Amino acid sequence: MKNSQKGFVGGFVVGVAAVLLVLIGGYFAFTRMLEKSSEPAVQQVPVTTAYETANWKTYTSNKYGFEFQYPANFSYSENKTGGVVNTLAVTDSTNTEKGFSLIINNPGFSFGEGCYDTQTTTKIINGISMNREDDCGEISYSFSQNNKQDYIAINNKLDVKLFDQILSTFKFTK
Repeated sequence: MKNSQKGFVGGFVVGVAAVLLVLIGGYFAFTRMLEKSSEPAVQQVPVTTAYETANWKTYTSNKYGFEFQYPANFSYSENKTGGVVNTLAVTDSTNTEKGFSLIINNPGFSFGEGCYDTQTTTKIINGISMNREDDCGEISYSFSQNNKQDYIAINNKLDVKLFDQILSTFKFTK
């Protein structure tokens, strides 16, 4: 064979090998993308400082083993109904219509039906898996601790970023 023919055959073999490598790499990249898209949508919510938190107060429940921080100008009240459902209302002292409720109850408690346009996503907030529901504009989070207690935080006219930031400080203490 002449040198020009050897160069052509060698170049051809290298070209075919390069095309095969690209096709195989593309196949694996595509199948990996499909695997990732079939995983459930869980978002890791970063703790962002939308509000200054240095002077925030801390609410601690030794009975249920949790704590969270809330703005200094907020206050809270506790309510027990029949010893089963415990509600903690945290409200803005300057406008008591703004705040949120934290409902602590036994597993399996249900509020019944919401609206028909409920959107649910799962988020990891401060290491806790929380289901976030947007029920026709009412934002709530539900989560549990080792299936012992269920927690539901319901936003009441509070800025969503502030609500999320308060929940980002929630942690179990026992």
